[in-house]
Amino acid sequence: KNWFKLTGILNGIDVESYNPSKDAALFAPFSAEDLENKKVCKTELQKMLGLPVKDVPMIAMITRLVSHKGLDLVKAVAEDILHEDVQFVLLGTGDTAYEEFFKDLAKRYEGKTSVNIAFNGALSRQIYAGSDIFLMPSISEPCGLSQMICSRYATVPVVRETGGLYD
Repeated sequence: KNWFKLTGILNGIDVESYNPSKDAALFAPFSAEDLENKKVCKTELQKMLGLPVKDVPMIAMITRLVSHKGLDLVKAVAEDILHEDVQFVLLGTGDTAYEEFFKDLAKRYEGKTSVNIAFNGALSRQIYAGSDIFLMPSISEPCGLSQMICSRYATVPVVRETGGLYD
């Protein structure tokens, strides 16, 4: 009789809001059935961020720059990754030490990196849509939404096996 008093709500995203076929923030709409315009999104993102327009893997992170997001893991391998033929895009704000590390990385790997110390909803959607790989190495992540969002935008999430990311 009292069953209505307790409800479980699974974590998730608004799939209508995060819909690449209708998202007004994107350079071009696309869908799972027709990914052709994902290339347009990547090319236009590269141009906007001052990166060379190249067909190389674009690795992205959109995150708060704090330790539990796994940024020390990224710091440990960033140079090795950037020695490969890839591009790296970061969007986020947080601890000054991480902000400075990524700004310095962008200076040292100019033309391969775009570090955006900001909170910008439209840019985040453009990054989700234009990148190829989404890096989410969180040390702890009770739920995690970014891995769900990037999947909607046909970007492969690479996550650490923890918390909600384990799912």
